[in-house]
Amino acid sequence: MKKAVLGLVLTGPCWLLMLLGWGWGDLASFFSSWERAVALASLWPMFWAGLAAGIRLSGPAQSESRLQAIIPPFVTGGFALGMFALPRMDHLGSPVWMILAYPEIYRPLGLALMLAGLGVASWALLTLRRFFSPRIMVQKDHQLIRRGPYQWIRHPFYLGLILLSIGFPLVFRSWLGMPVTILFFPAVAWRMTIEEKLLGDAFGAAYEEYKKTSWRLLPHVY
Repeated sequence: MKKAVLGLVLTGPCWLLMLLGWGWGDLASFFSSWERAVALASLWPMFWAGLAAGIRLSGPAQSESRLQAIIPPFVTGGFALGMFALPRMDHLGSPVWMILAYPEIYRPLGLALMLAGLGVASWALLTLRRFFSPRIMVQKDHQLIRRGPYQWIRHPFYLGLILLSIGFPLVFRSWLGMPVTILFFPAVAWRMTIEEKLLGDAFGAAYEEYKKTSWRLLPHVY
């Protein structure tokens, strides 16, 4: 119960950014779209999953360059900016950044991708639990996890973030999610390569066997 309440407290700034971006004096029109309302509410389970998993936010990083170390705060900052700017642009209806045609298609499509991303990322957190960290590291008594989504893919948390980064902007009629994801993917691929090398050094043949029976990010594709 305490973690659920703390999750609400941590989600509060996200809700505040989205509502301030839309415009505090016109909140009724924000909630006139059920897709926007669900997108707002759906952020809480992600924070709860992180708290329930007992993840570590710090620790002695290994094989992590300074550039790699800035990726987690860079992603956090990008999402914070998007939570303010995307509702703002949606409210203003800017033709430069927005998909103005067929919002009845793009909003639910974006919400579906967003919920899928939040679901996959939360599943990954709850599966790894204390072995998850935003830092590149092997923890004390680290275990090679091969259950949950890790049965099929080695980096489900990143898959969840990618789906979220595409879907969230579409909820607000923005096409920006796709180019941002394309630009961000090389950094994610680089980070996955470093993580896999570190885990390969830690677990040896067991990790090499795991790589043969799983996909990196998307089953049957990559």
